[in-house]
Amino acid sequence: MTNQKIYLFIDEYDHFTNHILSDAARLDEYLRETHGTGYLRTFFDTIKSGTYSSIERVFVTGVSPVTLDDLTSGFNIGTNNSLSYGFNEMVKEEFPAENIASNDNFISLLYYFGLVTIGGACQGDTRFVISNEVVREQIFTYLLEAYKENDLSLDSYDIRKKEQLMAYCGDFKPFFQYIADSIYTYASQRERQKGEAFVHGYTLALASQCRFYRPISELDTQGGYADIFLHPLTEIFTDMEHAYIIELKYLKSQATEAEVQAATAQAQAQVCRYADTVNVQAHIAHTQLHKVYVVYRGVEMVACEEIGS
Repeated sequence: MTNQKIYLFIDEYDHFTNHILSDAARLDEYLRETHGTGYLRTFFDTIKSGTYSSIERVFVTGVSPVTLDDLTSGFNIGTNNSLSYGFNEMVKEEFPAENIASNDNFISLLYYFGLVTIGGACQGDTRFVISNEVVREQIFTYLLEAYKENDLSLDSYDIRKKEQLMAYCGDFKPFFQYIADSIYTYASQRERQKGEAFVHGYTLALASQCRFYRPISELDTQGGYADIFLHPLTEIFTDMEHAYIIELKYLKSQATEAEVQAATAQAQAQVCRYADTVNVQAHIAHTQLHKVYVVYRGVEMVACEEIGS
């Protein structure tokens, strides 16, 4: 090991300090850690000392430059590349704007920014999932903000009534028609915002705003992965009566009637298989589970029905 050098990578160096800064009452704790003989300051002092002997390079990543600024006197050998032309050109070259609509490029960009992570394999392909609930909420919020910016808001009272019909009367069609109308209107104004990911993501985003349910995407049901399970929040709304498992199919706008019928038959079989599994039954409490299939051709919803209705 003689003359071997260390390349040190530190990810999320500011994680715990950001957590502290989120609570104003803990500001003194932040100052103790980053100043004087505080742990974080001492840690970076030690790394700096190591660069004169065994540490060849240090690469540090994080979210906020605040902590970095408070450590510069103790770690003044670093260079902030966040706004570096060369660094940003590297990102630009890897993910050029003119090719961002490419499925491979777009998914890679989401992975690069940490918005999705690898969740295993499916039918020979890498399966990507949203990394955590915080990121999921950020993505949904982004979609809904874009919706509002384009003057696509609907009457909140009317939406609440649709939610109540679904939760208490088992009438889900008005709510899913509201989602379909929103998708159609938004996609018509944003020609590129189409495709299966858009339809599925927007359905989840609007479903996440329903106060009666927590939508779970790709729930592992032992029989496969259900597209959307609307987990009833019975611990809050103790008198609600209905839960839903949804299989969503997307076809291109040029799809034939035969292709629509085939996708519908597949969705019907899948939603029945998912609904009968122990994992789903364990989450519905006292509610009645509805097995719903939804089929889109392009941005037009061509089927929204319940098995056994």
